[in-house]
Amino acid sequence: IGYEGPAKEYGMQYITKEDELKALAQQKGVVAVFCASWCSPCQKLKKRMAREQIEEELKEHVNFCVVDVGKAKKLRKRVSDKWGERG
Repeated sequence: IGYEGPAKEYGMQYITKEDELKALAQQKGVVAVFCASWCSPCQKLKKRMAREQIEEELKEHVNFCVVDVGKAKKLRKRVSDKWGERG
């Protein structure tokens, strides 16, 4: 788990593996933004979350993270298989 890639500028953790997501979930709730670096609406969502300080207001209760679906294909598939995809 780290603060790298496109998530860094928004202060959200960047995850690529299922065990990283599970580790966050064991601490407290998780809000995971599944996105792609080429997806304009995804980038707008991350910017809006940062601008409105959603993470800052809720960080005591939930962990925020970003999953780039292009780099975390196995994780995306596992989550999609379990909960389905919604856009």
